[in-house]
Amino acid sequence: MTEAEVRGLCIKSREIFLSQPILLELEAPLKICGIQEQLSGSSGSGSLTRLQLRRDLRLQSSEG
Repeated sequence: MTEAEVRGLCIKSREIFLSQPILLELEAPLKICGIQEQLSGSSGSGSLTRLQLRRDLRLQSSEG
């Protein structure tokens, strides 16, 4: 990705985050894919991987 594409994605993500409520209302079943070690508690609640996962879930739910 180019720097411009990354910036555009960040801007779009920010707009979506600010337009949505703090909590998501998701429907079951919910599939979360990833490497288990990256999602473990050892990386902390503010880790980049967790933030990316939250961003991706918000982006996906806003499209649906």
